[in-house]
Amino acid sequence: MASGWTPEDEQSFAVSTHVLTELKASLPAKVEAGKTSQKAKPPFFTTCLRECLLFRVTELGESACKTIIAEELVSGAVLVRALLEAVALIVLLDQRVRETIDSGDIQKLDDLVSRTLVGCRNKVTPLEAVNVRTILEHATKKYEGLGDVYDELSEIAHPNWGGLLGAYGTLNTDERLYELSNSKIPLPILLIALNGALQVFKYTYSEMESSLHKLVGVCDKTLG
Repeated sequence: MASGWTPEDEQSFAVSTHVLTELKASLPAKVEAGKTSQKAKPPFFTTCLRECLLFRVTELGESACKTIIAEELVSGAVLVRALLEAVALIVLLDQRVRETIDSGDIQKLDDLVSRTLVGCRNKVTPLEAVNVRTILEHATKKYEGLGDVYDELSEIAHPNWGGLLGAYGTLNTDERLYELSNSKIPLPILLIALNGALQVFKYTYSEMESSLHKLVGVCDKTLG
């Protein structure tokens, strides 16, 4: 660890790396349609989305940890911000699955899964991807601070004050100049965001297991 780390920083980072180790150990090699539903497609593609999110969060989380250790904190902020988007998506996915189980209406779930798995913004596919802001707004209703953390990281991720002079410059008023150095973003901003995001993802991913089994029954009954 770098010399400026506090015991709280080290503890938060240790928790994050432990969660990432658990997530990596559970990465699946495949998703089999026959083991989800024999006649309904939504459970299969919902499972595909869930597992793709697991891969994405694990990769982004591990990369974020590497940049944080290397004190490349702007890069770390960009990676944690991207990770938060994936976390927000699984929160919304879990919500849509539960709504489908309660109502028997597959449409909203099917729309979300289709547009996130094969949708895009560059017109390559006929489906338009769901706006990230829309996903964040839904997820923030359950996890109130998620949107605020995302906005704070966005200020660093974008090439404005937070990602430029705020990250690399220190004003020296006596000599009327800016002293430039490697990114000096406060470390707790990244560590708290990373830790919180991984904890939410792990909890939501695990909770979806039982919901997916119920979803099969609802979809099979609806199609039947």
